[in-house]
Amino acid sequence: MPAIGEIYQVTFQSSIQGQTIENVCHFREVTGVSTDAQIDTAAQGFFTLLSNLLPSTQILTGIIVKKMTPVAFDERLLVPTTATGQQSASPLNQTIALVFTKRTGVAGKTHRGRLYSSAIPSNMTNDGCRLNTTGGTICGTFASSVIGQYGPSGSNGHLQFGVYSKAIGGGSPFTAAGWQPVITLDTQIIFGNQRRRRVGVGI
Repeated sequence: MPAIGEIYQVTFQSSIQGQTIENVCHFREVTGVSTDAQIDTAAQGFFTLLSNLLPSTQILTGIIVKKMTPVAFDERLLVPTTATGQQSASPLNQTIALVFTKRTGVAGKTHRGRLYSSAIPSNMTNDGCRLNTTGGTICGTFASSVIGQYGPSGSNGHLQFGVYSKAIGGGSPFTAAGWQPVITLDTQIIFGNQRRRRVGVGI
Protein backbone atom coordinates (compact mmCIF):
# COMPACT_ATOMS: atom_id res chain seq x y z
CA MET A 1 0.00 0.00 0.00
CA PRO A 2 1.20 3.57 -0.57
CA ALA A 3 2.77 5.13 2.49
CA ILE A 4 0.71 8.06 3.79
CA GLY A 5 2.50 8.99 7.02
CA GLU A 6 5.39 11.26 7.91
CA ILE A 7 8.95 11.01 6.59
CA TYR A 8 11.76 9.76 8.83
CA GLN A 9 15.52 10.04 8.47
CA VAL A 10 17.19 7.02 10.06
CA THR A 11 20.94 6.86 10.62
CA PHE A 12 22.44 3.42 11.21
CA GLN A 13 25.76 3.60 13.09
CA SER A 14 28.51 1.00 13.40
CA SER A 15 32.23 0.88 14.04
CA ILE A 16 35.20 -1.20 12.91
CA GLN A 17 38.95 -0.78 13.39
CA GLY A 18 38.58 2.69 14.88
CA GLN A 19 36.28 3.98 12.14
CA THR A 20 32.69 5.07 12.68
CA ILE A 21 30.39 4.24 9.79
CA GLU A 22 27.00 5.86 9.23
CA ASN A 23 24.34 4.87 6.70
CA VAL A 24 21.59 7.47 6.33
CA CYS A 25 18.28 6.22 4.91
CA HIS A 26 14.86 7.75 4.43
CA PHE A 27 11.59 6.03 5.21
CA ARG A 28 7.94 6.99 5.21
CA GLU A 29 5.50 5.77 7.82
CA VAL A 30 2.92 3.55 6.13
CA THR A 31 -0.45 4.05 7.82
CA GLY A 32 -0.27 7.43 9.54
CA VAL A 33 -0.94 5.89 12.96
CA SER A 34 2.21 3.89 13.85
CA THR A 35 3.58 4.49 17.34
CA ASP A 36 7.18 5.47 18.11
CA ALA A 37 7.77 1.95 19.41
CA GLN A 38 6.53 0.43 16.14
CA ILE A 39 8.72 2.81 14.11
CA ASP A 40 11.72 1.88 16.25
CA THR A 41 11.12 -1.85 15.82
CA ALA A 42 10.80 -1.43 12.05
CA ALA A 43 14.06 0.55 11.93
CA GLN A 44 15.86 -2.16 13.90
CA GLY A 45 14.51 -4.76 11.50
CA PHE A 46 16.13 -2.93 8.59
CA PHE A 47 19.43 -2.82 10.52
CA THR A 48 19.22 -6.59 11.00
CA LEU A 49 18.97 -7.02 7.22
CA LEU A 50 21.95 -4.70 6.76
CA SER A 51 24.00 -6.75 9.25
CA ASN A 52 23.95 -9.68 6.80
CA LEU A 53 26.38 -7.72 4.60
CA LEU A 54 28.82 -6.92 7.40
CA PRO A 55 31.74 -8.78 9.03
CA SER A 56 31.37 -10.03 12.58
CA THR A 57 34.12 -7.62 13.69
CA GLN A 58 31.87 -4.67 12.78
CA ILE A 59 30.00 -3.51 15.89
CA LEU A 60 26.50 -2.10 15.47
CA THR A 61 26.39 0.80 17.91
CA GLY A 62 23.22 2.81 17.43
CA ILE A 63 20.23 3.90 15.38
CA ILE A 64 19.23 7.57 15.23
CA VAL A 65 15.58 8.15 14.30
CA LYS A 66 14.55 11.67 13.30
CA LYS A 67 11.08 12.67 12.15
CA MET A 68 11.45 15.15 9.25
CA THR A 69 7.85 16.15 8.47
CA PRO A 70 5.76 18.21 9.00
CA VAL A 71 8.75 19.83 10.75
CA ALA A 72 12.03 18.31 11.92
CA PHE A 73 11.76 16.96 15.46
CA ASP A 74 14.40 15.98 18.00
CA GLU A 75 16.32 12.76 17.37
CA ARG A 76 16.07 9.67 19.48
CA LEU A 77 18.87 7.14 19.82
CA LEU A 78 18.17 3.41 19.87
CA VAL A 79 20.48 0.63 20.96
CA PRO A 80 20.28 -2.00 18.19
CA THR A 81 19.13 -5.51 19.05
CA THR A 82 21.65 -6.96 16.57
CA ALA A 83 25.13 -6.42 18.00
CA THR A 84 27.51 -7.30 15.14
CA GLY A 85 27.72 -8.11 11.46
CA GLN A 86 26.78 -11.65 10.43
CA GLN A 87 29.67 -12.60 8.11
CA SER A 88 32.61 -14.45 9.73
CA ALA A 89 35.17 -13.58 7.02
CA SER A 90 37.71 -10.82 7.71
CA PRO A 91 36.88 -7.39 6.20
CA LEU A 92 38.51 -5.61 3.30
CA ASN A 93 39.77 -2.05 3.67
CA GLN A 94 36.95 0.31 4.74
CA THR A 95 37.79 2.75 1.95
CA ILE A 96 35.84 0.59 -0.50
CA ALA A 97 32.17 -0.27 -0.26
CA LEU A 98 29.36 -2.30 -1.72
CA VAL A 99 27.03 -0.10 -3.77
CA PHE A 100 23.31 -0.58 -4.31
CA THR A 101 21.29 1.66 -6.60
CA LYS A 102 17.87 2.69 -5.29
CA ARG A 103 15.36 2.86 -8.14
CA THR A 104 11.88 4.37 -8.03
CA GLY A 105 10.80 3.47 -11.56
CA VAL A 106 11.22 7.05 -12.83
CA ALA A 107 14.26 8.14 -14.86
CA GLY A 108 16.63 10.89 -13.70
CA LYS A 109 19.01 11.69 -10.83
CA THR A 110 16.26 13.13 -8.63
CA HIS A 111 14.43 9.79 -8.75
CA ARG A 112 17.16 7.42 -7.58
CA GLY A 113 19.85 7.12 -4.93
CA ARG A 114 22.59 4.88 -3.57
CA LEU A 115 23.11 2.76 -0.50
CA TYR A 116 26.71 2.04 0.53
CA SER A 117 28.03 -0.73 2.79
CA SER A 118 31.70 -0.70 3.73
CA ALA A 119 34.09 -3.20 5.36
CA ILE A 120 33.20 -5.82 2.75
CA PRO A 121 33.73 -9.38 4.02
CA SER A 122 36.59 -11.03 2.12
CA ASN A 123 34.50 -14.11 1.23
CA MET A 124 32.41 -11.89 -1.08
CA THR A 125 35.24 -11.14 -3.53
CA ASN A 126 38.10 -12.89 -5.34
CA ASP A 127 40.05 -9.82 -6.44
CA GLY A 128 39.16 -7.10 -3.94
CA CYS A 129 37.34 -4.91 -6.44
CA ARG A 130 34.19 -6.81 -7.46
CA LEU A 131 31.67 -9.30 -6.14
CA ASN A 132 32.14 -13.02 -6.62
CA THR A 133 29.29 -15.54 -6.83
CA THR A 134 29.01 -15.77 -3.04
CA GLY A 135 28.91 -12.00 -2.72
CA GLY A 136 26.34 -11.69 -5.46
CA THR A 137 24.08 -14.18 -3.70
CA ILE A 138 24.40 -12.44 -0.33
CA CYS A 139 23.71 -9.02 -1.85
CA GLY A 140 20.83 -10.33 -3.94
CA THR A 141 19.20 -11.82 -0.84
CA PHE A 142 19.66 -8.53 1.02
CA ALA A 143 18.15 -6.49 -1.82
CA SER A 144 15.14 -8.77 -2.27
CA SER A 145 14.57 -8.86 1.50
CA VAL A 146 14.59 -5.04 1.69
CA ILE A 147 11.99 -4.74 -1.06
CA GLY A 148 10.00 -7.68 0.27
CA GLN A 149 9.76 -6.10 3.71
CA TYR A 150 10.10 -2.34 3.13
CA GLY A 151 9.03 -1.90 -0.50
CA PRO A 152 5.65 -0.50 -1.67
CA SER A 153 3.99 -3.90 -1.16
CA GLY A 154 6.29 -4.93 1.68
CA SER A 155 5.34 -7.00 4.69
CA ASN A 156 6.46 -4.36 7.19
CA GLY A 157 3.38 -2.39 8.12
CA HIS A 158 5.12 0.64 9.60
CA LEU A 159 8.01 1.88 7.45
CA GLN A 160 8.54 2.07 3.69
CA PHE A 161 12.05 2.46 2.25
CA GLY A 162 12.54 5.27 -0.22
CA VAL A 163 14.43 8.17 -1.71
CA TYR A 164 14.05 11.79 -0.63
CA SER A 165 14.91 14.46 -3.20
CA LYS A 166 15.61 17.93 -1.85
CA ALA A 167 15.46 19.21 -5.42
CA ILE A 168 11.79 18.21 -5.53
CA GLY A 169 10.61 18.43 -1.94
CA GLY A 170 12.97 20.98 -0.41
CA GLY A 171 15.14 20.65 2.66
CA SER A 172 13.97 23.31 5.06
CA PRO A 173 11.39 22.07 5.67
CA PHE A 174 11.15 18.60 4.12
CA THR A 175 7.83 17.98 2.35
CA ALA A 176 5.98 14.88 1.19
CA ALA A 177 6.46 16.03 -2.42
CA GLY A 178 10.12 14.92 -2.27
CA TRP A 179 9.35 11.38 -1.16
CA GLN A 180 9.51 8.43 -3.59
CA PRO A 181 9.31 4.73 -2.69
CA VAL A 182 12.11 2.43 -3.82
CA ILE A 183 10.74 -0.36 -6.00
CA THR A 184 14.04 -2.11 -6.79
CA LEU A 185 17.47 -2.18 -5.15
CA ASP A 186 20.11 -3.09 -7.73
CA THR A 187 23.47 -4.56 -6.70
CA GLN A 188 26.52 -3.06 -8.41
CA ILE A 189 29.16 -5.70 -9.19
CA ILE A 190 32.10 -3.25 -9.01
CA PHE A 191 32.92 -1.86 -5.57
CA GLY A 192 32.78 1.90 -4.96
CA ASN A 193 34.65 4.36 -2.74
CA GLN A 194 33.10 5.14 0.59
CA ARG A 195 32.28 8.76 1.31
CA ARG A 196 34.37 10.19 4.13
CA ARG A 197 32.63 13.09 5.87
CA ARG A 198 35.17 13.92 8.59
CA VAL A 199 38.08 12.33 10.44
CA GLY A 200 37.03 9.09 12.07
CA VAL A 201 33.80 8.77 10.11
CA GLY A 202 33.15 6.52 7.15
CA ILE A 203 30.03 6.49 4.99
